[in-house]
Order: sequence, then C-alpha cells, then structure tokens
Amino acid sequence: LASSAASDVYKRQIEDYLRATHNFRVGAEYRFNSLFSLRAGYAFWDSPYHNETHKNYNRIQAFTAGAGLNFGMFYCDAAFIHKFSENETVFYSYYDIQAEPVKNKYLSNEARITLGIRF
Repeated sequence: LASSAASDVYKRQIEDYLRATHNFRVGAEYRFNSLFSLRAGYAFWDSPYHNETHKNYNRIQAFTAGAGLNFGMFYCDAAFIHKFSENETVFYSYYDIQAEPVKNKYLSNEARITLGIRF
C-alpha cells in the first residue's frame, strides 16, 4: 500500500508539472513533370509544461524546403531544414534559493542530400 500511495503522489506531481500537448505538421509537393518536383513544409511542437511563465517557451518550429530529381531507377533529393526554439532554464534551485532564469534561443539549419536506387 505504501508504494501505491507514493506512486500516486509522483503521478500527481508529474501531472501538475506537465500537460498534454499537440504536434502539427503540414507539407506540400508540386511535380513539374516526371523528372522534377519541389517540396515545402512546416512543423510545430508545443510545450509540455503547465507553468504560465513558460507557456511560450520550449516550443519548436521548423520550416523545410526541398527539391527532387527522378531518373526512373535512380533519384536525388535535396532538403533544407530551418529549426528554432526558445526556452528558459533555472540552473540552480534549492529550497528557497533559486538562480535567475536564463533565456536561451536555439537555431539550427540543416542541409541534406539523399541519393537512391529503386529496386
């Protein structure tokens, strides 16, 4: 019984700290002909934290763009991903002593090329 009560306490603490969230992704592709196509997309991952001061933090957004060449059995795809996010971190918190929060901005740009053979 004691471990069941402890697990209920932990479950409530987690539910107080985190919330259900959603992810959203949308994309489109346009084929000019059987050889060449262009793609674009957007993705959004919402923050899982309940705290009102952090509601706009810890969200991730990404924009993507790409192009593809289709040579029948061979293909080549190129993509670019621009991803960014902001968060707020407290590096030290012990009872009544708490460090000032630090605001961080994350930015990443990725380029990818895929070469393939269909068989």
